[in-house]
Amino acid sequence: MEKSLINTYKTNKNIDRNIDRNIGIDILRFIAAFGVICIHQPFEGEFGQYFKALSRFSVPIFFMITGYFYNQTVKNGKENKQIVKIIKLCIISNLLYFLYDIIIIIYKNGNIASYFQNTFNFKSISKLILFNESPFGYHLWYLNALLYVLIIAKIVNKHDKYKWMYLITPVLLLLNLIIGKYSLITIKRDISFIYVRNFLLLGIPYFFIGSYINNKFSNGKIFIKKKYLVVFVLIFCMSTIIERTILVNNSVNGAIDYYLSTIFLSISIFIICLRYNMNSNNRLLLVISEFGKKYSIGIYIFHPIIRTILSKFNIYGIYRSFAPIWILLITLIICIIYKLLKKYILNFVQSRWSLENNN
Repeated sequence: MEKSLINTYKTNKNIDRNIDRNIGIDILRFIAAFGVICIHQPFEGEFGQYFKALSRFSVPIFFMITGYFYNQTVKNGKENKQIVKIIKLCIISNLLYFLYDIIIIIYKNGNIASYFQNTFNFKSISKLILFNESPFGYHLWYLNALLYVLIIAKIVNKHDKYKWMYLITPVLLLLNLIIGKYSLITIKRDISFIYVRNFLLLGIPYFFIGSYINNKFSNGKIFIKKKYLVVFVLIFCMSTIIERTILVNNSVNGAIDYYLSTIFLSISIFIICLRYNMNSNNRLLLVISEFGKKYSIGIYIFHPIIRTILSKFNIYGIYRSFAPIWILLITLIICIIYKLLKKYILNFVQSRWSLENNN
């Protein structure tokens, strides 16, 4: 009897740990980080372009993950802490790329005054405020958009208006397609990506899809057999390829990022990672999950700098052929080193502080 109670306790403890930390989702974070790299630096040739199209699920997945865990964030009373964390990330990452721009300009003997005029003006500031477009790093829009989404989510939660957000989500996704990927068909012209790739038409809908899945999944209302989920992922991968082929062949492939199939592919991949029990003894999966947990946001922030540096070195085409993999590996190594140095410095400062106080 006592042994049974101990086993039950251990089982419940594992369940609680899985709720707080889902290994499948952490693996998905790592896959999504690699997907973002493949978008910014595709593999070569036609294969690379189709792989790039499939990788479009990556950023929606990031928003969905945040939305999925937002209920837990609210229960723990950490909404404000999460917002402050993203504010810090926005400031640090934008400052990093600002300094990087200055270093490049000095290295190339460029005109710093001209850079300041082109960067700090009403137009660029308006784009930042209205459409989350960073004047320093093209990919930093995501962090700026996430900040807006978290503020909106806090307001929605305070007034319990989730139902309204769930209702407008399909409308926002449809509008994303109309003025985005299908703009050459619907409005007969391509528009700037900033009008689609922002908190409103991308961040909010996918965040609240993640929140909706959390509500249904935790209540047991979403139960799809694993084999069907695999089929769904394969179907929507194929439909993405077909969709791109049709649009390209008819010269109506809009420059904006996301296909109709991207919506369903993102949802299918997300749910399959929730359904599959990846809490196993497979060391490779555990290592990848740790990478996703600790370094996915670092990979997202740092990879464009690594991409720029590596593009200068192309030894017998080795880099160009496997560019996304090289960028992932080197960025990951730098993130690990950065984290270790940060931990070492903090421990050193704390030990010195303790030593001085004791004396």
